[in-house]
Amino acid sequence: LHAPDATGYTFRLSVASASTERHGGALEWGTVARRDLQAGEVHRWTLAGGPGRVLRLVLDGEDELGDYLALYGPDGGRLELLLGVTGDTGIQEWPLVVTGTYTVDVSAYAGSGRYGLLAIDVAAEVTGGGAMAYGDSAFGEIAPGVRHAWTFAGAPGETLAITVRRGVGDFVPQIAVYAPSGERIAWAVGGEDGMAILEPSFLHEAGTYYIVLWGTGATSGDYQITIE
Repeated sequence: LHAPDATGYTFRLSVASASTERHGGALEWGTVARRDLQAGEVHRWTLAGGPGRVLRLVLDGEDELGDYLALYGPDGGRLELLLGVTGDTGIQEWPLVVTGTYTVDVSAYAGSGRYGLLAIDVAAEVTGGGAMAYGDSAFGEIAPGVRHAWTFAGAPGETLAITVRRGVGDFVPQIAVYAPSGERIAWAVGGEDGMAILEPSFLHEAGTYYIVLWGTGATSGDYQITIE
């Protein structure tokens, strides 16, 4: 900022450096893609997906590689952003509810190195759940490593609250809620008492919402889920 006199000023803005975007390529399900990543670069990958697929993205980078991993839906909206200063991070159990081309960005904000990127369809791990409505309670029994997906119809202006209570077992629940666009809008982690509570959240889209439920670590057991 430079003020040459009392009546005016000039403002100059310059960018010292900028990220370099490179096309990573097309990701194939179940195949590791490997690239060398320099600090400031963005590698953009594409992945075809749609209903019936549940995405797990694994990013395995060298220890000195500080990276971030971002997932975008077919409409260009960002669904998730994760930072991993150790170069080892991933996106877990993301239902691909919209058909189209998804985009995955990998970038280094510190250091450089080689990484591997793997897209896995873990839909086979989603073995339970079903349809629910406001005011419903449902019961389930969940094993270690298994996900249950419950669905309900929501509309803009409505609110959603979820309570999960453990019955028999050592189940410690975790909950993630996905909007019809595929965006994750809420999540909650239960305590050792076996209860997880998702405080009321406002809904902004009309359509089918997904509640994905799983156990922390190797915990398992019976549970009751209530949506209000």
